[in-house]
Amino acid sequence: MARKALVIFGAGGGAVKVIKTLKNIGVTIDALTDNDKNKWGSEIEELPVMEPEKLKDLDCDILIASDYQEEIEKQLDEMGILHRLVIKEQYIMEYLESHLEEARVFLTKSNAAKQNLGNKNRVLIDLFECTEYGGIEIWSYMVGQGLTRNGYEVSYLGNCDEIRPSADIIEQVIELDISYEYYWDSVLNIAKIIIDALPCTIIVNRQGQTLIAASLVRRLYPDMLKVISIIHTDRIILHRRQGYMKDEVDYIAGVSRLINAKLVSKFGVSSKKVRFKESPVNYPEFVTRSYSESKDEPIKIGYAARITKTQKRVDLLPLLVEYLEKANVPFVMQVAGEGSYLPKLKSALEKQTQTGTVEILGQISREQMKEFWKRQDIFINMSEFEGTSLSMLEAMSYGVVPIVTEVSGVTDIIDEQENGYVCEQHDIRGMQEKIQALHEDRGLLVRMGNAARETIRCKCNREDYIQHIIKMIEG
Repeated sequence: MARKALVIFGAGGGAVKVIKTLKNIGVTIDALTDNDKNKWGSEIEELPVMEPEKLKDLDCDILIASDYQEEIEKQLDEMGILHRLVIKEQYIMEYLESHLEEARVFLTKSNAAKQNLGNKNRVLIDLFECTEYGGIEIWSYMVGQGLTRNGYEVSYLGNCDEIRPSADIIEQVIELDISYEYYWDSVLNIAKIIIDALPCTIIVNRQGQTLIAASLVRRLYPDMLKVISIIHTDRIILHRRQGYMKDEVDYIAGVSRLINAKLVSKFGVSSKKVRFKESPVNYPEFVTRSYSESKDEPIKIGYAARITKTQKRVDLLPLLVEYLEKANVPFVMQVAGEGSYLPKLKSALEKQTQTGTVEILGQISREQMKEFWKRQDIFINMSEFEGTSLSMLEAMSYGVVPIVTEVSGVTDIIDEQENGYVCEQHDIRGMQEKIQALHEDRGLLVRMGNAARETIRCKCNREDYIQHIIKMIEG
């Protein structure tokens, strides 16, 4: 790509990671910009931070490094400069192509005589930049265990201190630290791991360094590596990234029909390359639970996910509590999870109110989650974006009625007024009204709970999903 001046939009932690990555591959960054006026005139990583309005007068490319990608894209569009948008993968892939022979020499020193003699059933699952209890990790372990049951040799790529694998799979983890400051070395180290496993399939979860490493390996060992990219979240940066990298993968599996539709209609991905199957959950065959069937009992409301304002919008929980109070709905709300917004949420919610009780439980174990869901009547989620919420699927598998905002994946699972309710984003009043409706008609609560459980039994079967993955591996 022709080099122009480059300005990074964002001046937080994400920007620092991008700066270190691009500096490591020799890309010159000219400045940063941010919507936070307090940062204007300061320096981050020795780069000046300017106000966004100055972008109009500069002949530069713009790379967004912020959680607010979609909002910033709208801002750039309104300024008439969205056409200048670039993503970091454009620079990284240019570097890869220009350093291919150098990488070939480095990576083939110990693999010069590599032949197609390995285990064709070898599968690597990417868990770099993941955490202990996230949805991607739960999905990955479920898929990995399913593939193992079907005769595949599965390994997970990640850092044990971050993903904290359970004792039964820890020996399957190939541990490696990744770095932004030494980005290309990390790519080469991941590539070495992949080469040692050839021929194999790699399942990419983050569309980051592992996907770049896989692209490098495919150039060195054509036809020996299959790449399956899983898009777990409906975020425009992931769509852009995967659209740009579409030729580097064999299949792209979005976790919702909406994600796949966007990839095809807006980002140039061939419909022949995308795959969809409702995400799997560990469906409990026998569940002993009871609903709050009497109106004299408080209705039980559960939230279990990351405690963050960005994406999850848990800052709206106090407003929901306020509306329930004013409507005189008796309730017990339990909140499970950890995250950056937890201290603020505790101060706002951890109290007994006139008609209800709010309990902040913090992070609880996977085993404790089973009992958590058995106690709940209603699952709530106020997210602004998702892929498909595994927390929602797990709750429904225990007969909990979902009341959620309209995000990716919900319409694949929820039939309005049959097994749950879908509200517009930020419509907390609407959520309160749905909860109130179930409080006033406890028979409806039971019927919808049973329907929710049946939906998961039919749509989210683990073995069906594993066969979906195997078809991509073998296809």
